[in-house]
Amino acid sequence: MTRRASLGAILATSLLLAGCGGSSGAATTAPPHSGTAATAAAVEGKEGGFTTVIPAGYQNSIASTGGSVIRFQYLATAPMTEGFRSNINILREPARSGDIAAVTAAELRTLSALTLHSAPAPASTALTVDGEPARSVEYSLPEGSVMPRIKQVYALSGGLVYIITNTALPARYPESLTALDQVLAGWHWH
Repeated sequence: MTRRASLGAILATSLLLAGCGGSSGAATTAPPHSGTAATAAAVEGKEGGFTTVIPAGYQNSIASTGGSVIRFQYLATAPMTEGFRSNINILREPARSGDIAAVTAAELRTLSALTLHSAPAPASTALTVDGEPARSVEYSLPEGSVMPRIKQVYALSGGLVYIITNTALPARYPESLTALDQVLAGWHWH
């Protein structure tokens, strides 16, 4: 799968996990909210590399991704609200560069071309993830009749870029950012 196809699939899958999609623009039913209860205990990325926490009010839903062609490392989902399930997912792929700003810029160019209809890519903001340089970006992505807000964090470790994606409806976005902050605060590289 090409990088462009994989990024497009990542975004589409993130929205499908959230419970939206379909050609009519109406929200569809997401997989049942199953998984382990929210806990402060650390959970390891599916293929290693990091541990973090499942945020309060969310469920560990990584088991629901078993049949996906996308190799999710982590998936936490909130209860369905207004036909939409806020979620935080983490993917990793080989880094194109050892410079987080260059990696983020390349990812955002692809994002802009694929999903923002070549609108200028949003600006990124510097932050750290467990002491390592990272970048974040926020944008909205139309999907049928809904316009989810998305915050992505790009972090580098061991030659891999970790793409941490938070997706929520605008009304739930502030609380989803609190959940994302919990994931980032609980993050430990290994």
